[in-house]
Amino acid sequence: MTPIAFGVGVMVFCASVSAQTAPAAQVTAAAPLQVAQAAPAAPAAADNANAEPKKADRNVDPEVQKVVVKGLRASLQQSLNQKRSSDTMVEVITAEDIGKLPDKNVADAVQRLPGVNTSSSSSGEGGFDENDRVSIRGTSASLTQTLINGHAVGSGDWFILSQFGSVGRSVSFTLLPSELVGSVVVHKSASADLVEGGVSGAINIITRKPLEFKKQVTAEASLGGVYADKPKKTDPQFNALLNFKNDENTFGALVQVFSEKRSSRRDGQELLGYHAISPTSAAAVAHPELANVLVPNFIGSALFEQVRERTGGTVALQFKPSKDLTLGVDAFYSKLVATNSNINALANTGAIGDQIPTAYTIRNNTLVSATVPASAGYNAVITDAIYRPGEGAKSHFLNFDVRYRVNKEFTITGQAGSTKGEGFTPSQPAYESNANNVGLSYSLNGTNSPASVTLSRTAFSPANSSTGWAWDNKLFTHDKEKYAQVDGELVIDKGVLDTIKFGVRWADH
Repeated sequence: MTPIAFGVGVMVFCASVSAQTAPAAQVTAAAPLQVAQAAPAAPAAADNANAEPKKADRNVDPEVQKVVVKGLRASLQQSLNQKRSSDTMVEVITAEDIGKLPDKNVADAVQRLPGVNTSSSSSGEGGFDENDRVSIRGTSASLTQTLINGHAVGSGDWFILSQFGSVGRSVSFTLLPSELVGSVVVHKSASADLVEGGVSGAINIITRKPLEFKKQVTAEASLGGVYADKPKKTDPQFNALLNFKNDENTFGALVQVFSEKRSSRRDGQELLGYHAISPTSAAAVAHPELANVLVPNFIGSALFEQVRERTGGTVALQFKPSKDLTLGVDAFYSKLVATNSNINALANTGAIGDQIPTAYTIRNNTLVSATVPASAGYNAVITDAIYRPGEGAKSHFLNFDVRYRVNKEFTITGQAGSTKGEGFTPSQPAYESNANNVGLSYSLNGTNSPASVTLSRTAFSPANSSTGWAWDNKLFTHDKEKYAQVDGELVIDKGVLDTIKFGVRWADH
């Protein structure tokens, strides 16, 4: 069984109020409030022009004509507008959506979109309280292309079995905190202007740009805590953003940092596959009805503990020397250190074929229960302990982009950069021990109840214990790409033709 970690957080929202002497004053709030209606205009002067004003009207500024409240409703409208204007099937989620939900990475946010599926594990490591992989319409995550601002992103995995390549070319979202996102566009159908590789679709994560902010200086910060009930720990969550742009709106700079820590613990039971009892085994010879019956290999009682620390940030610069030319550069870095340990006590039920059970139950060609007496040659219990200090992953990219409007019909865009991801297990010391001369009984109790295992006596003692295996290994994997592309868009607007897009892309992955 996988326990659930509950989290509570405190978020500090930054609200700004600007007072103006112009005919329209604006109030902007970050909370998802309903849009407030402006106060009705004052009626025309009555016959008695010198009448005493009402008490409620004495402090009303007649120059203030509207109040605008920005929040969740505005972001939903923005998402719908992007969907409506797209020529392909897309789903869109905006920064207001992500910022107002208890999401710790982008995968947690996009799982709310229709047709988008997520998983909280990338291989056999089990489920966690944070989603890791994203797929579209139930297909494999390896068939989903993940992009940031339209370009590839190098990815890494913290778990050693995932580092072996069992997750294919999918991207781990544990390196992408949701605070970095301006919007996310999920492309459910392919188009020629998307980077190839997304058989089932593509997810384009669009980060914030300095010149898109309305105010000259914007500062935001949030501080929170996440409490996990199994490890009984509260860990800090912090992120901050500072953006500046000049009065002429020709230069902008953005800096954002994040630091998040999370503790997790899982107390679970693992059934490590099945195999058929050989017809020539001792059990099948003594009891022919056991031939080719399926038996579980191991029934394990596992304790997994982990501390994940994610740190990093992003820097973006934008230059706009003229209204037709925009230049930009942005860099991103994220590192996840996920030190963990796993202790698993395994009932060696798979060796029952070599032993002769004294009692057993067969159901649907499966040995659902059996009792095996103690034997000096039978290792009834195998326990392994694995420790992975400093295991983790990291990702970074450096990207340059340009947009030039030649004239009102023709626009050229381009980008070039490099990205790299890494998964690392610096060390994995492990020890495995055996216990023999111990009797064992087990019972499989269906899918809704854990299996039960009973031993005839204490499993480990100096007289019946031995070392089965001791090992250590390390693994480092790399995922990197250099890329460059140039695209053009020509407005035709004649007959059935609206625009023509064309371009060229080079990549070395």
